[in-house]
Amino acid sequence: MGKWKLIGATTVLVVVTATVALAALPPGGTFTDDNGHTFEGAIEAIAAEGITRGCNPPANTRFCPEDHVTRGQMAIFIVRAYNLSAAASDFFTDDTGKVYEDAANRLAQAGLTHGCGPGIYCGDDTITRGEMAAFLSRAENLPGSTTDHFVDDNTSIFELAIDRLGTAGITQGCNPPFNDRFCPEDNVTRGQMAAFLMRALGLTPINPPPPAATLLPIGVSWNPIIAAESAGTTFVVESGVHYGQTANLKHGDALVGQPGAVMDGRNVTDWAVQPNRANNVTVKGLEIRNYSPDDQYAPITARTYGGAAAGIGWTVENCDLHHNSYSGLALSEGSIARNNRIHDNGVIGIEVSWVRSSGALVEGNEIYRNNTTGAYEYYEAGGSKFGDTENLIVRGNFVHDNNGPGLWTDTDNVNTLYENNVVEGNSGAGIFHEISYSATIRNNQVRGNGFRSRGWLWEGGIMIAGSQNVEISGNVVQDNYNGITLIQQDRGSGALGPYLLRNVSVHDNTVIRSGRTGAAQDVGEHSIFTTRNITFQNNDYENVAGFSWADRWLAWSQWRGYGMDLTGSIK
Repeated sequence: MGKWKLIGATTVLVVVTATVALAALPPGGTFTDDNGHTFEGAIEAIAAEGITRGCNPPANTRFCPEDHVTRGQMAIFIVRAYNLSAAASDFFTDDTGKVYEDAANRLAQAGLTHGCGPGIYCGDDTITRGEMAAFLSRAENLPGSTTDHFVDDNTSIFELAIDRLGTAGITQGCNPPFNDRFCPEDNVTRGQMAAFLMRALGLTPINPPPPAATLLPIGVSWNPIIAAESAGTTFVVESGVHYGQTANLKHGDALVGQPGAVMDGRNVTDWAVQPNRANNVTVKGLEIRNYSPDDQYAPITARTYGGAAAGIGWTVENCDLHHNSYSGLALSEGSIARNNRIHDNGVIGIEVSWVRSSGALVEGNEIYRNNTTGAYEYYEAGGSKFGDTENLIVRGNFVHDNNGPGLWTDTDNVNTLYENNVVEGNSGAGIFHEISYSATIRNNQVRGNGFRSRGWLWEGGIMIAGSQNVEISGNVVQDNYNGITLIQQDRGSGALGPYLLRNVSVHDNTVIRSGRTGAAQDVGEHSIFTTRNITFQNNDYENVAGFSWADRWLAWSQWRGYGMDLTGSIK
């Protein structure tokens, strides 16, 4: 059974019947790193069609669902999905010898791409959700739509394609359960790509049998049981309270709690999960409390400890992590913290830090009342601390009532994304990006933060210190000690050069009852404001104390005299 698609000038029969029966799938499915993932059914569906083979050849035991899709990978996905014919021409000059060269040429011959410039394809660049909508709209030859499905794509060149996908049921949006936003500028993840293709091709999700499971009962030592099993085993923690246990997990293992399963360290046990070299570990559905790891560590620490390599690709979700002596959770490379409650820990809620960490995702967590010890807040305390990360995504979290900053990136963070978070009632800054590099801070609700007050322009609802290439847009900043504040000090240099306040764009935000907004610097740094492309435009203000520029307190007319917010408003 199949359906005909018009691809460019070619009509292609797309087969949509599964080629791998559900019964043939091993426990846990084709890949080890997507068990329980939102898109696991879609990933298995496209794997059954041969559209994907995995992300770690030649073994291909992993799918990497949170990795961003490149244009080259996208070409391969679509060529396999639509069985595009071999190309008679070489369309691009920048893909010679690349694994995606043949796929890019097939895509061009079918009229689905013109590349990214004259004669080039840019196959190693990531692809956005808007660009993906355009590709799929062309591949599916979708009719026009009269419905505007999403509120955040009105200025996108891909709006028509996005609405076509929405009408066809190929996309549901990016902010469930409301799904009134599409996030067209976000990079597409491999998991999202699987879902797009599954819906476009009319495939049915395939949910594999659960991974093989071994029970960890109350009253016995766990580690002999864990050691006796091979890597990739799921260990089910029996309901009830388990005292003083430390699980020494192996590659691909999962530790999953039955309802009511509790790990209690009795304030003497260091680790709930032993830090080790294991990758792709999952911890799910556990209450973990009263552990006493060393300073700057957590009962679950997937990063360097005592010289050991950091664990890669850990997932911690649906856990309740509280009343631990220092941190609730510490993650690194490719790790995911999703839908956890992280609260009442001694110094800090969650950390992603200490080793170069790429691609971590912190999503849908409630992070609150951390730093119960009242530790030195300016060093490391409060809701979170992220250091030395690349491509960190912090999305859709509720971060409130922490003693210190709410969300805090400090030192050499590159390509950070903060979006759709609610950050309120923290004693320090709400969102604080410090001595780091490129960041996007958008569509957050930031309320009632910063009232420990250090004066000057400190404790902004959103605060940037010594960082460059930052965009702040679409946020509501309300009832904070200060509004949106930028600070330059002599902080030296880091991984990508000097820590400079440079190339910062603050636009289309709403600031209400939040002290002062603007930029300030230490003595001797005055020249930065005429040479470093710092702009505030189209922001709306209500009942604010005023503005700051080059260490001057300004009224609205003076602020606009510096060229700021010429299209903004105040009341």
